[in-house]
Amino acid sequence: MSDASNLEPITILVSESERQLELCDRLENLADRLPYDVERSELDDTITAHIKAHQNHVFLQEQLLFPVLRNYAVSSQLTREILDQAEREHSIDEDFSHEISDAVALSALRHGFENPELLGYMIRSQFETQRRHLAWERIVIFPLVRETLTVEDAGDLGRQMSRLLSR
Repeated sequence: MSDASNLEPITILVSESERQLELCDRLENLADRLPYDVERSELDDTITAHIKAHQNHVFLQEQLLFPVLRNYAVSSQLTREILDQAEREHSIDEDFSHEISDAVALSALRHGFENPELLGYMIRSQFETQRRHLAWERIVIFPLVRETLTVEDAGDLGRQMSRLLSR
């Protein structure tokens, strides 16, 4: 089923992954500079951008890509387990991102970072987990997409993803 034209969804997913990796780099830079050389607004903006990028990532995969893959996976336990694992990791990452956002908001109310070491640890845990997840997707999910999607599915999926991202 593989064909060069089913790279369009992969190209979109890779681009979204690269955006998330850039945000992980920004988060790492902020964690390294805590508490003395970080403006709260910079931290807020980066975390907000990280959460939005993650939400786009999850939507593209769980609402658009995974249903198509599940249609082909009726008899593939491995594919179902891969997709279930990705969804679990997405949920955990999203929850943890919101915990970090809440911690930063609380620091704003207290006019300072009460425990910058803990906040730095939380941020590091988030971006390291995110980097690992994105690497796992590149070596597990992306090949599955390349092997599974028909030319027609890839075209339809690519158009849906492009429309969503152009809003």
